[in-house]
Amino acid sequence: MADGTGREAYERARKAVDTGRFEDAIAASEEAHRLEPEDGPIRELYVGLHLARGVRLSAAARDLRRQAIVERNIPVGEEFQDTDTVKAAFQRALDAFDAVLAVEPDNEKALTMKASTLHRFDRAGRREEALGLLRKISDAHPENRQVRLVIKKVERRCEECSDSGFCPHCAGRGTRTVLRIKGKCERCWGQGICLKCGLL
Repeated sequence: MADGTGREAYERARKAVDTGRFEDAIAASEEAHRLEPEDGPIRELYVGLHLARGVRLSAAARDLRRQAIVERNIPVGEEFQDTDTVKAAFQRALDAFDAVLAVEPDNEKALTMKASTLHRFDRAGRREEALGLLRKISDAHPENRQVRLVIKKVERRCEECSDSGFCPHCAGRGTRTVLRIKGKCERCWGQGICLKCGLL
């Protein structure tokens, strides 16, 4: 750890992590990294926190989409566009992964999570972008069989959900109504996503 001006911000970030103040930790880690971008522990904390933020925001965006589907009462099978709020939520997740990739362009976890988020966000429009990220991992780690399986999954249109990415039994709602009683969809465990292609 360097003795420069980033140390104090780094220590603040660590304390914020220990006390569960995630946004304070992010802000302090960004300050520390801006001041001393070459410092190893500072970069490691910055990367770890932004990865965690991206994972959290990606899950939140998916939940927000599910809520929007329910609130808008979109009929099963009807084509629809995400609301601006949902689009912005997915973009915030992508921004978090981009913050990691700006520092570590070959970070395998960030590449994988960004590809997964792109695939969930807009598989038709951003499929090639997601595949490009996954192929970058595959080229760097040809022994990684898991990423090759994910590439095949992303390349193919999913027959189970008509390539929508939504659970075909609840149409992305996460709930089903049987005899006027609403309950959690048992096929997707309330997630609203196709379990054949949506778990990347």
